[in-house]
Amino acid sequence: MPESILAITSIVSETIAANLITRPANTTPYSIGDALADATGDLHYTFLEVVGDRGRTGEILSAQMVISGTVAVGPDIDVLLFNQAVGVDADNAANTLTNAELLTCVGVINFPTGGWVTTATDQINIVQNIALPFTGQTLYGFPVLKNAYVPESGETFHCSVRIRRDRD
Repeated sequence: MPESILAITSIVSETIAANLITRPANTTPYSIGDALADATGDLHYTFLEVVGDRGRTGEILSAQMVISGTVAVGPDIDVLLFNQAVGVDADNAANTLTNAELLTCVGVINFPTGGWVTTATDQINIVQNIALPFTGQTLYGFPVLKNAYVPESGETFHCSVRIRRDRD
């Protein structure tokens, strides 16, 4: 009698989560370490239900950021990712993340100055091959400037992440 073979298959799916920050209508320069935040009160990126059900896991595969506007020197932005909400700072203020908050950080995505491709009206920066595993239904992105940056008034920063999520 032939033996039975049990096949265990893990089914995965991919999703893209996106969020937008619209900075205030001013051109106040940023310093190294300043927070980039929304002018309307949702001060960070929130990527909701990125893995579906509670207890599932995910992996960030790639990310992109699109900025409305072009400047002489693009920003160098770290987006710190957390699997729980953290306190956030106002736009253009020094970031005040605490040790306790940093312990919930699942990773960082860097959009370097040299990675921006400029069109006539916008800029895009794509980061490939991230392979950043995480747990948690929602990710919170806290953008911090790593260079001195002079923005355009009211720029928008659209960030999206491509996520592989388990579906066992």
